[in-house]
Amino acid sequence: MMDRRSKRLSGIGGRIVAIVAIVLSFQFLFFNSQLGFAQSFSSLWKQVKTAEEKDQPKSALEAIHKIERKAEKEGSYGNLLAAMLKELMLQNEVSPD
Repeated sequence: MMDRRSKRLSGIGGRIVAIVAIVLSFQFLFFNSQLGFAQSFSSLWKQVKTAEEKDQPKSALEAIHKIERKAEKEGSYGNLLAAMLKELMLQNEVSPD
């Protein structure tokens, strides 16, 4: 009798451990995916600089647009102003007319 009861409890304990492991895995994946999408202003400005050094104004403009969207969302008006000014300069390089 005691043997059946201990087997049942160990089976329940194994299920609980599996459920906890699954929940923690989902939380870990969700947290890491959020970190991957959130880029800092410094990394975005670095992308702009790298694109400019490689003479790729369109790629630099793409990074500038990311900075503008992020700055608007976060209320970072210094970054927004700098991005807008840089965008004007880069647009002149793309179409000098």
